[in-house]
Amino acid sequence: MKKALRVLATAVALSGLSSFALAAEPVKIGFLVKQAEEPWFQTEWAFAEKAGKEHGFTVIKIAVPDGEKTLSAIDSLAANGAKGFVICPPDVSLGPAIVAKAKVNDLKVMAVDDRFVDAKGKFMEDVPYLGMAAFEVGQKQGAAMADEAKKRGWDWKETYAVITTYNELDTGKKRTDGSMDSLKKAGIPADHILTAPLKTLDVPGSMDATNSALVKLPGAAKNLIIGGMNDNTVLGGVRATEAAGF
Repeated sequence: MKKALRVLATAVALSGLSSFALAAEPVKIGFLVKQAEEPWFQTEWAFAEKAGKEHGFTVIKIAVPDGEKTLSAIDSLAANGAKGFVICPPDVSLGPAIVAKAKVNDLKVMAVDDRFVDAKGKFMEDVPYLGMAAFEVGQKQGAAMADEAKKRGWDWKETYAVITTYNELDTGKKRTDGSMDSLKKAGIPADHILTAPLKTLDVPGSMDATNSALVKLPGAAKNLIIGGMNDNTVLGGVRATEAAGF
């Protein structure tokens, strides 16, 4: 339900951006995402296009996996007559550069999912932002993991959790903090929860991070819970266990 509400909210935000253009003009709005291959962003794009059909604007979808492609995409949007864009940036610290590039091209900008930060690491309050209840989403994940462990009859004394973390991203930190909060409330001892800092938010990066945590597990660990901030970090964590006997 939260995901459905979230993508619906994004669609509403997009339709709001269309009002920046005169009714007689063909309205184009960019939607830039950092990981276009992710199901989450594919769903956001789908709802954006649905909103476009309903409200009379065209969505220009662009993948922006790094800073260079992000700034280039903004120039491309301007050249194609877009009125503004919605973006989930590949790096939140690009916020000042994105805003500056948008102003040069006379484009409106709205951040989604991940919030822009300035050179001091502070949130850019002047940039419209549509986010999510990340901590609560994480809590639901943690509760679901705990429920599954209980269904399997796992003894907490023999059960450990490895949570891959990326605390540099506020949304990601809140999500994994929420997961660990629910696991503790479900009864798993705090010292049975290991964190594995990520360098990259992809499957290989998660495999590396999880491998570094697996070697710290005691011999009493017979059952393992893997958690992370997105699909890739969980998949990488699970794959890392293949050679560890789980």
